[in-house]
Amino acid sequence: MKLTRLFTLGVLTLALLANSASAALVAVAPGATVLLTPETSAVDLPGIGPANVLATQALVLLNSGGGVGAVVNEAVIREASGTLDFLYQIRNTSGTGITEAQLSGTDFTGVSTVVGSVTDVPAYLLPTFITPNNQNPTNATRATGPGSTVSFDGFSILPGQIAGIMLIKTNATAFNTFGAATVSSDILGLGSATNVGSYQPAIVTAIPEPTSVALLGIGCLGVLGFSRYRKARV
Repeated sequence: MKLTRLFTLGVLTLALLANSASAALVAVAPGATVLLTPETSAVDLPGIGPANVLATQALVLLNSGGGVGAVVNEAVIREASGTLDFLYQIRNTSGTGITEAQLSGTDFTGVSTVVGSVTDVPAYLLPTFITPNNQNPTNATRATGPGSTVSFDGFSILPGQIAGIMLIKTNATAFNTFGAATVSSDILGLGSATNVGSYQPAIVTAIPEPTSVALLGIGCLGVLGFSRYRKARV
């Protein structure tokens, strides 16, 4: 009897631990805003190594005085399932603190998005990404309609500090470099939002195989022939 109770307690404990580990990731649908629970480790990126990193870049943004105001780090990672994750990080290199930072990820129209916030950096993302020493975002919002961006906000970045990783998991399997992410303007002192080049999901349209095209052509000829046959009989 005691063994049964201990076993049951163990199963419940494991279930609670599993739920708490996955709670850091939240699905966000178009038009929705979700609260984020910053994850204290990179458990949201399991089983991934350097070979899974498809692209990285560090974009330098100039402030109104011509100096470096911020650096936006970006990466695309392919999971074991073949789906892509998009990661962002902001580093404030200016002398001005930001009371309400915001980063809007690029166009995610047509793909599902699950968001999360990670407070450390796995080795395979170094040196593009840097270990954070500042707040993580507390909210994520997805816009509606074409150009459906995902925005992270509700955090500050002091001068010289680095925000945590903003993670967007998708069901996309391809990406391109045609996107444009938007960074909060007050980080640069420019008074308006600043667009930076960004990776974005690419919707892949299946190309019909030659056999399929041939069968389609034969089918069309058959319909055309039958139509002419009916007209001849009338």
